[in-house]
Amino acid sequence: MAEAVVLYPESLLPDTQHWRVIILKFNVHEYYVIAGMKNLTDETVRKYTGLSRKAFVQIIESQSVGYQTAELIADAVGCHVGELLLPDPAMCNENAIEWCNDQSRAVVTFSQNHNVERIRRLAAGYPEECRIIVEGNRFISACIPAEWVNIGPCMCRRAASVKRVQAGTVITDHVATA
Repeated sequence: MAEAVVLYPESLLPDTQHWRVIILKFNVHEYYVIAGMKNLTDETVRKYTGLSRKAFVQIIESQSVGYQTAELIADAVGCHVGELLLPDPAMCNENAIEWCNDQSRAVVTFSQNHNVERIRRLAAGYPEECRIIVEGNRFISACIPAEWVNIGPCMCRRAASVKRVQAGTVITDHVATA
């Protein structure tokens, strides 16, 4: 499988010293549907994007593309970049949260529906803090404040554990007084 590299735009990660790399799968079928509806040929799109013939053919054959190149192609055919990407960039159901030490921004990628919807709601409610980078049919990647990342036990498990301890204490107290 050929891999393509994408560099997130600087505006999304203003304090990052290192670029974040991701592999994206190009939806060739959808590209041809959209380009066909607008009577655009590969040659027209290639010239508009400034890609060489060899590079463009490689994208089509490998079905892999970098994010910036996908943006150029999306602009050329007049669609949103997410329409030209397959539902999952790595062709799996992985979720990821990544950030570098001492950085204020984190990059999250989710394929679970409840997390995808949550990121969409956060982006709508907090557009300055939560910016969607890539969105597909079943996945989303966004840049969020690193302080939003919270790793800990599920509250329902903690509550159930507390209830078990309390129930055990009640039984122990009852047996001791009997």
